[in-house]
Amino acid sequence: MEKKRKMLFKICLVMVALLFLLAGCGGSGAKDAGQTGTSQVSPSAGSGEQAVKQPNNMKIFKSSQLGYQLAYPQHWIYEQTNEHTVIFSGPQGTEEYYTTVNIQNVLSRAAGGNYENLHDFLKDYQNDIENTGGKVLEKAEGMMDISGYNVPYIEFTCNFFQQGEEFMMWTVLIQRDENIFHQFSYTAPRDLYAKHIEQAREIFKTFAFVAPM
Repeated sequence: MEKKRKMLFKICLVMVALLFLLAGCGGSGAKDAGQTGTSQVSPSAGSGEQAVKQPNNMKIFKSSQLGYQLAYPQHWIYEQTNEHTVIFSGPQGTEEYYTTVNIQNVLSRAAGGNYENLHDFLKDYQNDIENTGGKVLEKAEGMMDISGYNVPYIEFTCNFFQQGEEFMMWTVLIQRDENIFHQFSYTAPRDLYAKHIEQAREIFKTFAFVAPM
């Protein structure tokens, strides 16, 4: 059963990554795919940057190329799978290995991507979710303050299915500026989702812009 769940989990990660790759994503100067560890990239100087206070038992991820920083649990690891995607999770052999935080940069149409705005992005993504038998369960939108900037966001919760197993995902889409969307997603098997969602929310609270907007 554990071996099957690991296989399904890998399939789940591939599915989530593919959904956002189809969006047309951006970023440059990132680490090679598959490299893990902690980022030591120096942020660009200028406005739009606020230091993340390091909570107890947390580490800081910071990248000026990706344009953001956040704090994540001390015992977690991360993998930068390509130039625009970073996946955080607990170590293998723990429940948290299956509860991932995925952050991705997506180009807007103005920057050569596929979507005019967050609603276009969500509509296409919702279609992909429904193709698995899942659906968007809750949705909210408005403006939020990040690093002193009032930016548009859409927040939603959805479920989707892979080989008969149900997964849950909580996502916040952020329109950083006219060129870049940031996508923050927490994904877990349904039976683990509620147990670890608050940890994902605490990580999101530390999300801040690094490079100037």
